[in-house]
Amino acid sequence: MPSPEIWSDKYKVHSYHTDRYSKLRINVIAGFLQESAWLHSNACGIGYNDLMQIGKMWILSGIKIKVEVYPSWGDEITMNTWGNDYEDPFAYRDFELLDRNGNQIVSGCTSWLLINISNHRPNRITPEYQKIPRRGIDSGSGKPERLAVLAKYEYVKFREVTNSDIDIYQHVNNAKYVEWFSDLVATELWKTHEIDEITVNYLSESLPDNKIRFSIIQNENSSYYFSAYNETLKKEVCRAEFHFRKKMIH
Repeated sequence: MPSPEIWSDKYKVHSYHTDRYSKLRINVIAGFLQESAWLHSNACGIGYNDLMQIGKMWILSGIKIKVEVYPSWGDEITMNTWGNDYEDPFAYRDFELLDRNGNQIVSGCTSWLLINISNHRPNRITPEYQKIPRRGIDSGSGKPERLAVLAKYEYVKFREVTNSDIDIYQHVNNAKYVEWFSDLVATELWKTHEIDEITVNYLSESLPDNKIRFSIIQNENSSYYFSAYNETLKKEVCRAEFHFRKKMIH
């Protein structure tokens, strides 16, 4: 039986998914998306086990998330995800979160690379890997843009990669970077503002015990630019832009 064009999963917002204000954290949204993307790819025959057998794997290259309304502790939500387009070397996947009434509350788009495990070089996404149907409809967020290099920084923090940061691919999980960047924002801002939109570019991987240097720039329009530089491997590994808005009352 063919895989559905749109893959749907139900998630419940548990207490450990939320921030201090009982709202779903943005990095958890990224984690839900990753889980549903894996399940859909598995159903299409190009999932984790299928690709590992031939020495290949999907890695996330970019993500864009736009939030209209944050789910709260106890809410039940639906994740819909589908294939959008193939623009070699990228495969694009869109997603949305719906509330229990079927209203779209979060939209987003991701870009993926198909790489060789042996040398981590990207492969062309030839027809045999294009098994996720192209729906031809986007979620409304737009594709993740390529972000510019930071010319300067205003704040620097260091951290070492620990065991809890590592995923099944033996490197730092993509959602961890979203969490780390969120932690760089001053506590006072979170009292009055919330994230409206994020764009993240994943440039390389970080491994256990690597030392990461974080840089941040704050702009006048409530946006922040972030960079994560791997001091151990001597390369920038992640770059992001977060836009904030004044908190909405629901």
